[in-house]
Amino acid sequence: MDNRLRKICKQIMRQKDLDEALPQFFNNITDSYYTYAGVRLAMHYVTLYETYCEQVDVLDNNAKDILKGINNIIRDFIMDKLKGQDLEKAIESVDQMRNQVINRTQIVATYTDIFQIYEYVLNRVEYRFTDREDDDMADSDFAREILQYIFDTQDNVIINGKIQEIIGQLPIRMTRQKYFELVRDSFSVYLGAEKSSLDSYLYMFRSTAMIYKIDNMEEYYPDLWNKKEFMTGLNYKELTEEAFKDAKSMISNVTKFLESETSFYFTIQEVINELYAMLLSSTYVGLGFTSMKEQQKISLLIVGDINKEFIADTRKNIVAELENNLVQLEGVQEELLHDLSMLEDVLYTIDQSNRELTKSLMIENVLNALLRIKDLLSSSLFIDFNQQDISGTVDEELLHNEKSKLVEDLTELFSTHDRAIMRAVMASTLSKMPVFFASHKEVMDYVRNSLENCTNLEEKQACKVLIRAIMNGE
Repeated sequence: MDNRLRKICKQIMRQKDLDEALPQFFNNITDSYYTYAGVRLAMHYVTLYETYCEQVDVLDNNAKDILKGINNIIRDFIMDKLKGQDLEKAIESVDQMRNQVINRTQIVATYTDIFQIYEYVLNRVEYRFTDREDDDMADSDFAREILQYIFDTQDNVIINGKIQEIIGQLPIRMTRQKYFELVRDSFSVYLGAEKSSLDSYLYMFRSTAMIYKIDNMEEYYPDLWNKKEFMTGLNYKELTEEAFKDAKSMISNVTKFLESETSFYFTIQEVINELYAMLLSSTYVGLGFTSMKEQQKISLLIVGDINKEFIADTRKNIVAELENNLVQLEGVQEELLHDLSMLEDVLYTIDQSNRELTKSLMIENVLNALLRIKDLLSSSLFIDFNQQDISGTVDEELLHNEKSKLVEDLTELFSTHDRAIMRAVMASTLSKMPVFFASHKEVMDYVRNSLENCTNLEEKQACKVLIRAIMNGE
């Protein structure tokens, strides 16, 4: 870090000479963010182009429209056409496209959770149609083997993770009443906690249990919706070998498609976030004394070259042509990230302690832009800037209402789905709950009872194979 900037940071942390230090700090961190965003955009734009070339034939119109909008804004940005109101409109458009990607990613994630439930069920049906080796190990011996695996460390975090992982694969042999009791008890840790933490738990639980609702899911992916309905309607107890193979093939194809969609939208969100950050910082860039102008220039050259290929709708090996410029950016991200980690500590101090002063200096808008840029360039790709703030703590009434609603929704789900799906949902959600065992013995009893009470030998065999794979690190 430049010594002059280091001195400014110290002044701010000591709350000295702020009238002079704050504007200089903003100028320099803006340059750093602009360069950092530009280098990352260059790298991720290459990846997006390569992904587009591979997937163009399977992308739907919504994805293509978002991609077209991004490419047009990048073209205008590279050509220096975005000034004043045009820049504001571009920022609004990027923000809207970002929200569209967030929505689409949530839909893809929800479908992924749904089809994981069906995959769980099929995995336990598979040995009905597959030759299986006789397993002479007694259930109690296998349970002890599992217990040894779980408690081979003193780290409680690792132990709890292993317990959750194993529970997710064991046969489920408990009544609904016992399951609902465990669900209700899982909420107890959230009494007095922040509402946001309870909200996160509910989202995770509902998504895992196939009861998280997103409007118009069937309209975005009608083929996935029809496959979901088909899998829901199967009678898994009476499933024939031919029907099993068809369902297994369907799940395999769906999984590949969902992985492809997830990868595409993650990459496009990275590009959007970085473009968004560059647009926000472009008005203030170039005023600091730590500007990396050469790196900024190279980044924009790379982005411009890729953009031309996008606009022309070509398909080519772009990396080979850009190799010389890409090499010149090696190490730049790491250097900037190291500096930004320190600069962001100072930015946090300004936000917490010097808001009023930034208002009087008429630079509060710069502070707000920098805070958004910080979020855009963080590891949390899908931060929702429009999400309603969930503040306050969880009280008894809220906890009771949420528990009751969740159990009500689970009851409805279980009444309309095959027993095999119900058990899959139970296993999946139990593995996400806070660990509910108080001792080694309780863990041992649960594992042994799950195995001994499972009279379906094919299902038990599948569970043993999957658990052994976990214990062997496969």
